[in-house]
Amino acid sequence: MAKLSAKRETVALPVVLASGETLTEELLDELVAEAEAGYADAAIAWRRGRPSLDQLVAGVSPTLNFRITQRLHDAVQARAAAEGVSVSDIGRAALERYVRSKPRRRSPGRVPVPADELGA
Repeated sequence: MAKLSAKRETVALPVVLASGETLTEELLDELVAEAEAGYADAAIAWRRGRPSLDQLVAGVSPTLNFRITQRLHDAVQARAAAEGVSVSDIGRAALERYVRSKPRRRSPGRVPVPADELGA
């Protein structure tokens, strides 16, 4: 089995490209020559990061970072793994539920969350 070496990584051949085409030595030589010749900026579709979560608004989805207890972290990681979803999916669903719920008068500070919703 032949091997290619690129940037200190050895890749076992055959390599199948996303197009379904098998990478051969000849195709590799063509791709290298094309890359070394350079590309026009207009030929490259520049896109940063992941696609927006909002289908109505193109661009970057806002991110939200906050601290949680280790217990909650462990519980949400386990639940996400068990359900085959991401922690981000769980967080988005919980925030959607929260903003759709009826507002209640609260004292300043923490938002009370029932223990059964914490995975306790």
